[in-house]
Parts: sequence; structure tokens; C-alpha cells
Amino acid sequence: MGPRISALWRTQDKQLAPCHVGRVTAVAPQDPVASAAFAGASAVDKVTSSRSKVARRSLYSCYTLYFRRWRYYEDRARRNLRNRAYNIFMKNKYKKAMKKVLRYTVELIYGDKQPASHQEVMDEVKEMLDEACEVIDEVTVQGVLHRNTAAKRKDRMFRAILRGSEKKGLITRPSVEEDPQNRFVPAYKIIGYELPECNYVREPRPWQLPGWKSPWMLKWEWEKWRKLTGRK
Repeated sequence: MGPRISALWRTQDKQLAPCHVGRVTAVAPQDPVASAAFAGASAVDKVTSSRSKVARRSLYSCYTLYFRRWRYYEDRARRNLRNRAYNIFMKNKYKKAMKKVLRYTVELIYGDKQPASHQEVMDEVKEMLDEACEVIDEVTVQGVLHRNTAAKRKDRMFRAILRGSEKKGLITRPSVEEDPQNRFVPAYKIIGYELPECNYVREPRPWQLPGWKSPWMLKWEWEKWRKLTGRK
């Protein structure tokens, strides 16, 4: 492409009129010299058009994306809401079980609680710890919580119990100077806790069971019944 054609393209970009949103408009250059040069050029056959900056940016609006299309947006939004509500319910379930253990450890670390031995601490917290571990296993098997995240949540409770017992002088960590591998010993082994065995099998979601009705189904049935009976 020669220098005259390059100059023509620069002139064309400056003299293009702004186009309307959503429509492409072809505008010829206004300079007669450039027009003649453009007409005699063999490399270019016609003027190419482009959208304005406002039109290009409008394409990124959420009102033009696929999830704003009325044909299937409602059903997709309902499914997303249903799945999100189930995940929130399952997450709240294991968080409530964890808080029982964490509240006990906070009282053990910062409160006036003074157990006689570490075994007494484990006797008080073992039932809550078993419940929390079983709930975390259930939520993980259901696919709401990642298995690595579940392991971190359990380890958080074990380390909190270890810190509390260590602060009260009821237990001591294995010395790293004696054996460097002691730094890798997990907290549940130090506190002497045995993890409950997980035998959960993934169950279907409630909406995958026969006879299940969503809130929208119940609302439609209620409106249909009200219309048939003539009640308000």
C-alpha cells in the first residue's frame, strides 16, 4: 500500500460522520483529491465503514447479553436462584456446626476456663467436633464444598484446640529440634483425636426427587385453584 493510500485512510477516519447505535453507515471522504486518488487505487474497491465508539461500547451492556432475553431468562434465573439457595443452606449448616467448636476454643484461649487436663478438654469438645466433621463431610459429598476446603476447615478446628490446650499448659508440641519431621505432624494427631469415618453417598437434590414442587409451581397451582373456585 503506497503513501497516498495510507494518507487516504487517515483522512477518511477523521472525516467519518458519527453513525447511529446498532447501524453501520458508509461515508465517503470529502476531500476531492483524496477521492480521486481513492477512485484510482487498485488495492481498495470501496469505502469500509466502522461503528462509532458509543455504538461499540453499547454492545457490552448487560441489556444486550444472552441472559436478558425474555424467552428463557426467567427459567434460567429460577434455576440459578434455586441452586444458590441450596448451596447457601448447606454452607450455613456446616458453619453453624463449626462455630460451636470455635466458640469453645475462644473461651479456652482467652477466657477463664481452666481444665484439669487435655483429656478433659477433649471430652468436652469431642461431641461437637464429631458433629462438625460429619456435617463437613456431608456438605463435601454433596458437591457444595471442595474437598481441599473441607480439609482446611477441619484443620482450623484442630489447630484452635491445640492452641488452647498449649496455652493452658496441658499439652506440648513435638520438638522440631529432635526430629525435623515433627513440623509436618497434623494437629489432630497431636491432640489425640480420631477422625470419624465418612460413609456418605451423594444424594439427589430435592428438586430431582419425584413429587417435588418448586415455589413457583405451588404459586401457579394456587392461582389456578383460585381462578377455578372464584376466590380472591
